[in-house]
Amino acid sequence: MCWLPLQLRAQTAIAPDSSATFEIIENHLQEVEASSELDEVVKQALLDHYRRAISLIEQRRSYEASSAEFIKAQESAPKQIAALRKQVTGLEVKAPPKLPDSLTRKNLSELAQQLRSGKADLTALTNSLDQLESLLKAQSQRSQQVRERINEARNRQPEIAGELNAAVPENRPQRLIEARRWALEHESLALAAEIEMLNQELLAIPSRSEVLTLERDK
Repeated sequence: MCWLPLQLRAQTAIAPDSSATFEIIENHLQEVEASSELDEVVKQALLDHYRRAISLIEQRRSYEASSAEFIKAQESAPKQIAALRKQVTGLEVKAPPKLPDSLTRKNLSELAQQLRSGKADLTALTNSLDQLESLLKAQSQRSQQVRERINEARNRQPEIAGELNAAVPENRPQRLIEARRWALEHESLALAAEIEMLNQELLAIPSRSEVLTLERDK
């Protein structure tokens, strides 16, 4: 790979109102890691900013993927809910099963085996119901948690804008200014993606809760 000299990189930096790509930042990171000419304090600060920016890009991608999953779940929810409601309604009108005639012809050993099997099935069903109840409880608490995190993220956004617009010391290396800006820009982008993901999660919670309730009742 051919890397540009450090001083030329500073001259060809992207515009302040744009955001560096993952590849650009990764190239800068590798270049700084390989450099033996940079002041160690400056070098470490650059590495910290680049690594933070890369981590934030990965976070943003994860938020965007989760947001797409919540949208997909919302789109499929009506069909899933309709199917579950049909199952629940069918169970409500269905007559209780009668004991099979063969039961009276079984010996004690066979009856004991059937009883053990029935107990195992009951235990599995009870565990499933407990899990569904736990999930329903978690869903009821999740809405408040999501709203609190959205408020936190929104409050951080103007702080980032202020940091991006704040004056920087004249003696600070241009490349360090650039690296810090990239990290702040990607923090802002990651927050926007997180807020969108959380909004989509909020929209999906009612449908998710209804699905869990129907799963429990069927």
